[in-house]
Amino acid sequence: MKMKDFKLINAASLEEAVSGLQQSGAVAKAGGTDLLGAMKKNILPHYPKVVVNIDSIQGLDYIKEEDGMLKIGALAKLAEVAENSVVKEKYTALAEAAKKTASPNLRNMGTIGGNICQYNRCWYLRASGNYFDCLRKGGSTCYAISGDNRFHSIFGGIRIEGGLPCADDCPSGIAIPDYLGKVKAGDMAGAAAILLESNPLPAMTGRVCPHFCEDHCNRGDLDEAVSIRDLERKVGDYILEHASELIKAPEKESGKKAAVIGAGPAGLAAAFYLRLMGHSVTIIDAKEEAGGMLTYAIPAYRLPKEIVKKQVNALKATGIEFNMGVRIGQDIQLDKLMADYDAVFVACGAWKEKPTGIKGEELLLSGLNFLNDVAGGMSKLPKPEKTIVCADRGGCSLIGGVQHVAVLGGGNTAIDVARTLQRMGAVPVIVYRRTIEEMPAIKHDIEKAIEEGIEIRFLTQPVEAAQKGAKVVLTCSKMELGEPDASGRRRPVAVLNSEFNLEFDAVITAFGEDADTSFVPSKYLDGKWLKADGAYVGDNLFSGGDYLSGPSTVTQAMASGKKAAKAINAYLGGEEQECGCTSECSGLLDLSNPCMEQACRAVAPEMAVAERIKNLTGEDVASLDDAAFGTEANRCLNCGCVAVNCSDTAPALIALDAQIITTKRTIPADKFWSSKAPGSTILENDELVTEIRIPVAVAGSKSAFLKLATRATIDFPIVNCAVVISGKDARVCLNAVHPNPYRACKAEDLIKGKVIDEALAEAAGEAAVSDAIAMPNNAYKIQMAKVIVKRTILACK
Repeated sequence: MKMKDFKLINAASLEEAVSGLQQSGAVAKAGGTDLLGAMKKNILPHYPKVVVNIDSIQGLDYIKEEDGMLKIGALAKLAEVAENSVVKEKYTALAEAAKKTASPNLRNMGTIGGNICQYNRCWYLRASGNYFDCLRKGGSTCYAISGDNRFHSIFGGIRIEGGLPCADDCPSGIAIPDYLGKVKAGDMAGAAAILLESNPLPAMTGRVCPHFCEDHCNRGDLDEAVSIRDLERKVGDYILEHASELIKAPEKESGKKAAVIGAGPAGLAAAFYLRLMGHSVTIIDAKEEAGGMLTYAIPAYRLPKEIVKKQVNALKATGIEFNMGVRIGQDIQLDKLMADYDAVFVACGAWKEKPTGIKGEELLLSGLNFLNDVAGGMSKLPKPEKTIVCADRGGCSLIGGVQHVAVLGGGNTAIDVARTLQRMGAVPVIVYRRTIEEMPAIKHDIEKAIEEGIEIRFLTQPVEAAQKGAKVVLTCSKMELGEPDASGRRRPVAVLNSEFNLEFDAVITAFGEDADTSFVPSKYLDGKWLKADGAYVGDNLFSGGDYLSGPSTVTQAMASGKKAAKAINAYLGGEEQECGCTSECSGLLDLSNPCMEQACRAVAPEMAVAERIKNLTGEDVASLDDAAFGTEANRCLNCGCVAVNCSDTAPALIALDAQIITTKRTIPADKFWSSKAPGSTILENDELVTEIRIPVAVAGSKSAFLKLATRATIDFPIVNCAVVISGKDARVCLNAVHPNPYRACKAEDLIKGKVIDEALAEAAGEAAVSDAIAMPNNAYKIQMAKVIVKRTILACK
């Protein structure tokens, strides 16, 4: 395969090399990195624009004992390391590792710095032509998990930054595999703690979230996505049942006061995190009960109001105050709150319905007001009479004879209104000007509405409403789709001379809502819109949720509240808090269990359609039972990369307790390797290894290195091992068994301070692989690892 053009810099100094690496698309090349081979085969996700050759730097090829340690320059050749008399005598494991790397010719070119920085090995990662967009290349899938994994990890995977599609697609960035890992281990309290770090309202999101996290779940490539929302719901319910143990007041008070205007999802989330950070929090809301849209707009059959009340009570128990029935701009002014509190967060939602632009708009009713009335206890529609539909959009919902009802719009409010109307005995028809593909409502809820038999008239645009006795005549135009508009959806275009009439008992609009900014001082507004930089508005004023963004999902509003809490905390001078849990490394499930077997996802019990369309107050969908909950959690692949690190010198350096010196810092060898994509180390783009330092060997210490490969030293290891035994201390490190070099701590603990014999070495081998996880094709590596640990320990006798 022909290499593409690139700029080559033959650096004469480290300074020149670092300067070159600061250019866009620059990478470093040294003997042993295999960069040119990767470029020839075009396996890199982004082809380098600049190659900085550091082999040309003089003076970095030394090997010397100095200042109580062995110092090896990063450009020392592997052949020189292998044959150096001091290294062979005192640091045998390193000499043997260098000697067993590749062929003699390659050892004469390869450097120790290059060897420790080479890419991990995996057929999918290194396939010519960059065919697989795998995790290590910044993709979302580790193909080896369900594909060919003969040479891959036997100790689980490692997280790659940006390599969790479920967490990446979640607005709150919930570390989903982490809390599910706790569920698998039977640790519900641990799962709850992780979930609460990113989501303070999981019992609610577990019911109404559009579960973006499931859209790109890698499990779907095997069979079906994990039922993440149902799992979250179960953990959320557990949290509410154990709220006094899991949702607590902070241990330390900051002395700062924050006011939160709005008790919806954004306000509740911000209040939760601000209180957790030690601030005093007061929530102020115009409604009589907290919850915002959760209480007054989302129907009870989707989200029982008792769940919202339990959540609010849990927040009250932490010391959060709720001042309900207080209208900003009438009962109290915003500037007064800003003077009384150290910070004010405005998140009072979007309740102001947009103008429809329909002639005769005064005959149309409010979808939000209708849902509000149902939440307030209205359970039946008036019986048919020859009376006129209420003409006041701002105040009331339905009066008089209501049976055949048009619902205008395609968003979540329109779907909720239509489904609720049907359950109250009406025959709703959703009228929408685009097609189903462009509907902004949650896909799952659209499907449920269709399943329940609700008619949706697509490509239909109402243009006029007129009263005809007790009826409303809706004049509509047929539409067709044109070019995409600013929202990315295809613009509806009226078909000429296509008008027709539809007759209804009532027409309810749900075209979307705006925030009411009438109480906000003009200096914070741009026209009628709030001006904000992120969550910050100005002075001590912040905003978020639907009030800032316009109508969104509960999850998005909640994520906005969490983000605002972090900004407010910084403004108040609070200590930086990590709102979210992302593990640096996490093992995979035991791949011998049903995790890797095809299995349908769990489906939460749901009322039959015939029952559902009569149900107004009960919950349509129940929680998973305990058995289904456990089984479904175990379907999570805990996505990570299983490509192994196969440097021969790496395990020797870790066993010898080496330090890696770079142009920026000193790194302990056991912290040097990591989960970057596409690299294998924690080095930054413009950071270079300059030297390796190893403590001078203690008198009487022994070290050894062994390698198992297909063709002796020519090939990369299937398994290799380095052992150092020094007095009462011992270090055992395997490689090519995990994405990073793997310290066999259990084996170390077993042999420390003991006389080495056959039985002890064999027991140490068993201990070294006690946590091993066989993938479908690589169980043989566990036996190989066990044997090589035993033999390497015996070599230190």
